[in-house]
Amino acid sequence: MDIRLEQRLTKWHEQIEKLKEAEANYFTLESSEKWYLAKLTLEAEGKSMAERETIALGSSEWNNFKLRLADAKLIYLTERRILDLKIKAYESEYQTYKLEAEAIRKHP
Repeated sequence: MDIRLEQRLTKWHEQIEKLKEAEANYFTLESSEKWYLAKLTLEAEGKSMAERETIALGSSEWNNFKLRLADAKLIYLTERRILDLKIKAYESEYQTYKLEAEAIRKHP
């Protein structure tokens, strides 16, 4: 295999590892979203559940959680997009390699 293809493949696999980490972080936060809101709702002072939920949704703890979730989602989507671009770069390099190899065979 061409050295350029091997380098692209190595970068591709490194990106997959970064994506796995970002994905795990994001999905962990996302899965705890309802639980965390329920926890804040039960801890809030209020006469009815609607009032407690309104207080919980307006709390700084909830806003900080939503910011962390948004950051994790941004990182996850960015890493996924970078992986898509690296896959396309690899495919492009592979096509170039095939064309060059064919040209060499035709015109030695």
